Amino acid sequence: MTDNVGTFLSYLIGTLVFGSYLAIGYLLVFNRATRQSLHDLVVGTYVVRQNTEKQPVGEVWKGHFVVVALLVLSAASLSFFTRDLFQSGPFKGMDVVQERLSDETLVSHATITVGFSTFKQLGAETNQNRFVTAQIYLNDNRTQDEALARQLAAIVVEHYPQAQDKDVMLVTLSHGYSIGIWSQWSSKTYQIEPGEVLGGS
Repeated sequence: MTDNVGTFLSYLIGTLVFGSYLAIGYLLVFNRATRQSLHDLVVGTYVVRQNTEKQPVGEVWKGHFVVVALLVLSAASLSFFTRDLFQSGPFKGMDVVQERLSDETLVSHATITVGFSTFKQLGAETNQNRFVTAQIYLNDNRTQDEALARQLAAIVVEHYPQAQDKDVMLVTLSHGYSIGIWSQWSSKTYQIEPGEVLGGS
């Protein structure tokens, strides 16, 4: 029950945030009558130039409200589509993996990606290399800890069994900070055979 509530809240927040950005962008471009953005319309405020004479307030075209509502509905549809995408097909279980990795004490946050690379040498057959990558940001500087990388890789395989079908798993451990104008990171990537992880953990 708690997981369902958390999932609902996360999609609701995502819809509101993404929908708000779309609405703000639209109103900034097209609401020329009052120059009000979304938050201005919500609280009933206007942005005016200082030391100017009082001017009559224009009316917002009613069609803008329809467009804003459609943009929010589009954001909601995208959220549900994304949810279904991660619950089926090749992406099934990836959201769970990210949650499980982020639950680890040493992990600040993590992202999982799957893909493939294709290469062909002249006169040879085309080769395809399928991979799964885990980008893991640590709270402590243990980027040189291969045992930790294998432990986290085991979590990936446990909750995303499709990883065992890949040719290689890449686990990147990163630690550092970013304050906008300055950042410093140390990272190390470990290449791990997915089929050997559970047996060796």
